[in-house]
Formats: sequence, C-alpha cells, structure tokens
Amino acid sequence: MLRSGNMAFPVNKVGVTAKALGIDPAFLLTRVLEARNPELLEVPQEILGNPLVTDLEAKMPAWVRKETDGVEFDIVAQS
Repeated sequence: MLRSGNMAFPVNKVGVTAKALGIDPAFLLTRVLEARNPELLEVPQEILGNPLVTDLEAKMPAWVRKETDGVEFDIVAQS
C-alpha cells in the first residue's frame, strides 16, 4: 500500500529510513509532515522558533562566511 501511495509514510520510521537512504532525517521528517499534516509541522517551528534544519542547511553560514571572506552584505537588498 505504501508503494501505491494509498498509505501514509509512518512517521516513526523516518529515522531508520533516512539512515538507510543516506539522507538527513530532518529533511525527510519535514517532507513527511508536509505531506501528512502540515499543521503538525508548524508545532516544532512555533515552539523552537525556527523550522527543522538539516545538517547541510546548518553548515551554510560557515560556507557563506568563508566564500565572502567575512565581508558582510545584504543578500535580500532590492536593486
């Protein structure tokens, strides 16, 4: 039933499935919650004050600092 799309992905299998697929569990959990119950996804975001962040997303600030040589700029400024 899961294969045909007639069954929702079991949330309690996110961790083991993400590990087996070699993907970030936070990424998979976000996708599963978006598909099953978007309102439920809002709960950790509201409580923690931020969306679920993947390991790769967490590394982005360090990458930006390295690539810009520490020069600060506004990436959302209107031109």
